[in-house]
Amino acid sequence: MKRFILILFAICVAFNTIAKNQIAIYVIGDASEAYKKVVASALTQAVNRDGHFQAVERTNDFLGALGSEVSYQSSGAVSQSRIIELGRQFGAQYVFVVDLNNVLGELYASSRILNVENNIIEAASDTNSVVSSMEQLKNLAKEISTATLAEMPYNVEIKNNSN
Repeated sequence: MKRFILILFAICVAFNTIAKNQIAIYVIGDASEAYKKVVASALTQAVNRDGHFQAVERTNDFLGALGSEVSYQSSGAVSQSRIIELGRQFGAQYVFVVDLNNVLGELYASSRILNVENNIIEAASDTNSVVSSMEQLKNLAKEISTATLAEMPYNVEIKNNSN
C-alpha cells in the first residue's frame, strides 16, 4: 500500500511539472537596470509559486536577442509582435511583460501576459509607487504580479511540454 501511494505521488508530481505552461519574464522601460533585475526576480518567484506556470530562463539570451534589434537600440521600444516571436523562439507559451518607468517622481509599472500562440493579451494591470527602498521596490513587484496573475484566465489550455 505504501508503494502504491508513493508511486501515485510521484506520478502527480511529474504531471504537475510537465503540464505547467512555460512563461518568459521580460522587464522593459526607462527604470534603472538594477530596478528591472529586482522586479524580474520577484516576478519569477511569484510566477513559480502561482502553480500554473514555470518560468523559463530568459535573461541573457532573450534580452540579447532584443538588444540586437535595430528599433530597440535606437528607441528602447520593442514591439509586441517581436516579444511574442522571441517568446516562441525560447519555448514559452506566454510572456509576462512589465514596462517599468519613472513618471512624476514615482515608479509606474504596467504589465501584461501575452499568449504567444494567438497574440492575445490574457491579463493586464498597472500600479505605481514612490520607491526609495528595496522593500518598497519588492512591494511594487508583488503588487504587479498579484494583480496581473489574478486577471489570468486559468481555464487556458495547459500545454504538455514533454512534446
